[in-house]
Amino acid sequence: PEKFWAFLSCQNKNMRDVHNNWKACAEQNGLDVAKLQACKDGQEGKDLLKASSERAQAAKAGGSPTIVVNGKPYAGGRSSNGFMRAFCEQLPAPKPAPCADIKPPPVVNIVFVTDSRCKECAKFERGLEQVKRMVAGAVVKKVDYTTEEGKKIYDEAKLTMLPALLADENLKKDEEAYPRLARFTTPAGTWLQLKAFPQVFDPKGEICDNTTDDNGDNLIDCADPTCRFNAACMEVCDNKTDDNKNGKIDCDEPDCAFDFACRKEVPNTLELFVMSQCPYGVKAFDAMKEVLKNFGNKIDFKVYYIADKVGSGFNALHGQPEVDENIRELCVMKNYAKDYKFMEYIWCRNPQIHNPDWKGCAKDGIDPAVIEACFNGEEGKKLLEDSLLVAKMSKVGGSPTWIANGKNKFSGIDAETVKTEFCKYNDKVYAAECKNTLTKNTQMPAGGGCGAK
Repeated sequence: PEKFWAFLSCQNKNMRDVHNNWKACAEQNGLDVAKLQACKDGQEGKDLLKASSERAQAAKAGGSPTIVVNGKPYAGGRSSNGFMRAFCEQLPAPKPAPCADIKPPPVVNIVFVTDSRCKECAKFERGLEQVKRMVAGAVVKKVDYTTEEGKKIYDEAKLTMLPALLADENLKKDEEAYPRLARFTTPAGTWLQLKAFPQVFDPKGEICDNTTDDNGDNLIDCADPTCRFNAACMEVCDNKTDDNKNGKIDCDEPDCAFDFACRKEVPNTLELFVMSQCPYGVKAFDAMKEVLKNFGNKIDFKVYYIADKVGSGFNALHGQPEVDENIRELCVMKNYAKDYKFMEYIWCRNPQIHNPDWKGCAKDGIDPAVIEACFNGEEGKKLLEDSLLVAKMSKVGGSPTWIANGKNKFSGIDAETVKTEFCKYNDKVYAAECKNTLTKNTQMPAGGGCGAK
């Protein structure tokens, strides 16, 4: 086996040339080149490859590398120490002497904070098994928010949503696990929070279908405004039923105006649904510079954002920074709508959309103080909530998604595609403009996007 490993090590120095370098590596390590050549080119090589493939299939190995130790999937560290520990754990006593020299992993206390009232939270417990495999010294505990201990940990970690996966500071002492998990870890009070799954439940908010005033505001279930996006409180727009019990059925319900069962054909309108930090959404915004110029800013262009309203807060695919940028962009739209002035801010932001320093783009007549006041107050949150409702009622989940004339949904991230799709429904109004050829090449997949289409 020593020669085999030496041969592999030699090949791996230039793994892209293994189809050529095998001969030199065989000679370098004293292997019979002629014998290897005959095996590779003959039936023996084919039989060995077939047997290897069958073993991989039997192990349900779909990715490289997949490591199986004593018949069980291995998800621990990729260090020599990690492999040795896994192997030694499977060996019967007396264990070989090297097993005694393996440094034990630090004990890491990991807490899964959940809430028994949350219907969605249970499904995220599946991730705990993976954490146990990745953190060799993990001591995992499940704690419910409704208990005193749960509330205490929730406050210690300064959480706002559940479920949450927390680890104590000993995680940083795990030389194998922490380097792999560090980029998914953020400080959370006296804990470290592992961003292992989305947080979907506000334990201090109203639960919208339990006939109880959970948050103490004297409003129960759907009467509480925070339940606006809850399925139990939303009108289904095509079932001839007053689902939210407000006396309005289907399209008579104002929120249903954006549902495709109730949408109306409105010429010369173009709606863009995006996530502000989605790279495809950024390209779609950038394409509008050329599109608006081509149509002389005469299109009725509207922008809506894609995220989730959860309790009194918001969840976005790209995290809290995206929530914040969504709100800021809406604040700019609200205050600088004339001649699409707000797009100057967005086009300025897009090249460095993840840079938290947004004020450098509030210029040339856009007052950062106005945007900051909107962002920090209730106005910004209400703007985002209203925007998300349009996306939700329009059943849009992918960024970017376009709707032309209120009824015609399409995808695209370049100016030519947007123009062509818009002109399918507005070519009589814009006969000359629709003949112009706009930029097509974006160096990104034409059908690309973030989130569910």
